[in-house]
Amino acid sequence: MADRNPLPTADVVIEVGDRVVLVRRKVPPPGWAIPGGFVEVGETVETAAVREALEETGLRVTLTALLGVYSDPARDPRHHTISTVYVGRAEGAPQGGDDAAEARLFGEGDLPSPLAFDHAKILADYFRYKKTGRRPIEDYILSVLTPEERLDAAFRVAEAAFKGTNLTMKDVENAVKTIRGKANATKK
Repeated sequence: MADRNPLPTADVVIEVGDRVVLVRRKVPPPGWAIPGGFVEVGETVETAAVREALEETGLRVTLTALLGVYSDPARDPRHHTISTVYVGRAEGAPQGGDDAAEARLFGEGDLPSPLAFDHAKILADYFRYKKTGRRPIEDYILSVLTPEERLDAAFRVAEAAFKGTNLTMKDVENAVKTIRGKANATKK
């Protein structure tokens, strides 16, 4: 493995109503998994995600969000992979196909065991994203920035958002001063 580059994969957390589709793998490593697989030569990761979802579940998926990129060298016991994980929506009943022995719908409270690869972590990230609207990278950024850096980042986002509107930078600066004043008042 040391002399090979990581292999790109694409997975999709497929939402059908308020449940997600998982597939039981036919081939090792065993367990339940988020539908997905290897990106083929000449294929984008988005195309691979949609193709793999169709092959493994029979569902036509519309991608709705990028959840994250997972690259822990130990995530796949066969070799180092880097997975781009999307959230997607579909309708209908999933049916196992290709290398999926079966495909079923699950909720957060009734996930099957065992889950393959690092899919327990990915699903935990997905359910947290659905509750908070924050992707894993956003949680990471919040964990490493100081409160002052977060405020500065929010100021830059606001500045970019207000470009092209009738609001002036003075309006934005006044809003930030008001927020800073309230934040400082709560510290006392």
